[in-house]
Amino acid sequence: MLFQNELHDWRVSNQANPFFARLGVLFGKTRIAFVLEPNGATITSDFARARVLVAGVPALESESWLIWAEQFRMKMPERIRQTMADEQSRLQSEDPDRTRRIRDRLRDIMQLLRPRRFRRNRNGTTRATGPDVTGPGSGSGTVFDRPTGLGTHTRSAAGRGIGAVLSQLDEQNGEPATEVFAALELKAEWVTEQRADDYAIVNGNSNGLHDRAAALAGLDGRTASILLLNREFRGYQAILAAVNEWANPEGDNDKTTKIESTVQEWVEQKMIEAVQGLRQLENGKTWITEHYDEALSPVALTAAFMADRFFTLREVKRAVGALRPPGTS
Repeated sequence: MLFQNELHDWRVSNQANPFFARLGVLFGKTRIAFVLEPNGATITSDFARARVLVAGVPALESESWLIWAEQFRMKMPERIRQTMADEQSRLQSEDPDRTRRIRDRLRDIMQLLRPRRFRRNRNGTTRATGPDVTGPGSGSGTVFDRPTGLGTHTRSAAGRGIGAVLSQLDEQNGEPATEVFAALELKAEWVTEQRADDYAIVNGNSNGLHDRAAALAGLDGRTASILLLNREFRGYQAILAAVNEWANPEGDNDKTTKIESTVQEWVEQKMIEAVQGLRQLENGKTWITEHYDEALSPVALTAAFMADRFFTLREVKRAVGALRPPGTS
C-alpha cells in the first residue's frame, strides 16, 4: 500500500493469500505483486505511518477495498490472466515444489525411527552383518545415499535398489562397512483405475486399484518406487466435494483446480508417510519382504487413507481458507 511515496501495510507469503484470492489471483502469486495507492480527500495514514486509512478505516478492511477488488477481477489485465494460465497449466502437469514441500514437512517425523544401515566397504571402520535388507537389483527408483553425520546427499542411478545394505552392527564377526543413510525415493502418480491396469501392482489380487485409495507399483512392497493414487476413489472424491462445498460453493473453475491440487498434496504426504514410515521397520527378521507385501497392499493403504481424514481435511481447509467467499461463516 503506497501513501505519500511511502510503503505501508506489507503483506507477503501466506499473509497475502486472502488478498490475492480477493483479486482473483489463485495461481502464480510468486510472479505477481500489487502496489495499491488509494486517492482522495479521505485518505490518510495512522500515527505510526504503518497503515493507510480510508475515512479512518484501514484500507484493506474498508468497503472501498472490496469494491476495487471486484472491479479488478472484472477487468483483470490480460498479462496477469496469461501468467495465471501459464502457472495453472504448469501445476496441472507437474508441481516441481510439491515433492520438496512434502519432504520438508516429513523430515522430523522420519527421523524418529531411522534404522541403522551399513554399506560394505573394505576400508570401513565399522563391522556389520546380517541379511541385505534391500539387496542389489531390488527396486528401480532413485536412491539417496550419504554417510551419517557430516556429508552430502548423492543420487544413484536405478537398478540396485538401496544396494547391498546390511542392518546389524557386529564388531566381532561382521564385514568391514561404513554406516550410511540410504532411502529409496518414492514417486507419487495420480491415475485413474483404468490407467492403473498398465502397472504391476504389488499384492493387487484381482481388484487392482478398483475402489482402493492407493497401491504400490513394482516388484514388492519393500522396494517398489511408484505410489499410485486413485483419483476416482470415492474417499478422495468425498474430501474434494466437502472442501469445494466449504470454500467454493459458487463452483469457480480456477478455485476447483486449486482445491484439487491442495487436496492431492496433503493426501500424497500422508500416503508417502505411511509407506516410508513402515519401511523404517525393515530389519531382515521380523519385517521382511512378504510382510511388506501384506502391510502395503492396496487394501492396507486404503485403511491408512481412511484413518487420517480428520487431519487431512483440517490441513486442506487451512491451506485454501483464503478462497472462501467474503462473509462466509
